[in-house]
Amino acid sequence: MKDEKLGVAVIEGALTPEAQDLAIDLAEYELDSFLDEGVLKEIPGIKLAIACKKIWGAIQDQLFLKKVAAFLSSSPKFTKEEVDAFVVDHWRGDEAKRLGETVVLILDRLDDLDKPAMLAKVFAAFVRRHINYDALRRLAAGIDHSSIQDLKALAGEAVIPGEFAEPYPTGLVRSGFAHWILKGNALGSKIGQAAEVNNLGRLFMKCILNDF
Repeated sequence: MKDEKLGVAVIEGALTPEAQDLAIDLAEYELDSFLDEGVLKEIPGIKLAIACKKIWGAIQDQLFLKKVAAFLSSSPKFTKEEVDAFVVDHWRGDEAKRLGETVVLILDRLDDLDKPAMLAKVFAAFVRRHINYDALRRLAAGIDHSSIQDLKALAGEAVIPGEFAEPYPTGLVRSGFAHWILKGNALGSKIGQAAEVNNLGRLFMKCILNDF
């Protein structure tokens, strides 16, 4: 079983209301207790993920399944018109394979189980034509490279900084969601410069809030 088929299955699962409903509670449980149960194997995306992996005793494999389940369950219920338009725009041949691989590669790298839900919101914005493929990739990479605390703060949540956290939004510079400016007396400021959320960071906020 090839990884590109897994990617296609995950995308199709995100577009399928039945798969989303089945995945809603899955991320809340220890996955090893579900591996032999039929319901797990009937969820599109999860079914392919099981077929593509070999050693389910490994922690990273169970975490990958939880990330896929979180992505599926956090995807919105798309209308038939939205799905049909998406299929016409993006779901053909090599483009479908490329998109599926992009999502799976990012999901596999994410270091926090809250991040797949954020990726699902970015993917939803892509399906609904609010952003293009390049923006999808840049936003996905930004989610991957950002601290979850910084992402939550960027999304408008009240976050208590960790003991070793950089002043917000300094930590977002490396992820591309903020940039340095020559300005004093600002958040995350250093001598002669400060970090400021940029257009990509604001686009992330729009995706999370569905504010288009």
